[in-house]
Amino acid sequence: MSIGEKIKAKRLERGLTQKALGELAGIAEPTIRRYEAGKLNPKMETISKIANGLGVTPAELIGPEWFDLQIGAENVKSLQRAVNLHSGIIAALEEIYGAVEGKGIMGESGLECPYWIIGKASNSFILYEKDIETLVQCTKAFIPALVDRLKDTRPEAEIIQEITAELNK
Repeated sequence: MSIGEKIKAKRLERGLTQKALGELAGIAEPTIRRYEAGKLNPKMETISKIANGLGVTPAELIGPEWFDLQIGAENVKSLQRAVNLHSGIIAALEEIYGAVEGKGIMGESGLECPYWIIGKASNSFILYEKDIETLVQCTKAFIPALVDRLKDTRPEAEIIQEITAELNK
């Protein structure tokens, strides 16, 4: 669904006309019409104004793509790698300690402080976001030394020949 279609759907869901949304967002009605028709793409600050007029966050209006737009396409891959590393650490903790439960505390400002309860029952403990980030950084620092000890630098053809021979036994 395009940004314009999402704006229109949310506007209709709220029971607003294009004129009413324009007034709430401080944007001319014809401009709202062009956004919804896909003839014009709103800038980031305009998306925020429209979301505000609709009484939602830009992320609620646009969806996950909002974050991609915020950080820029060139940074999305980097963010995905960071999320994957973070998820990997959480998965490793669950495997090692038996359980991981993610929780968060929401402040009045709307900011959330995530934390994780690690382990089961009386043997559980809490790790905070900064602790998970420390584990990610330590893991990244440790991997090169471990890989240096494990890597096989022989030519690939030789390795394939050895593995094939082993499989054929």
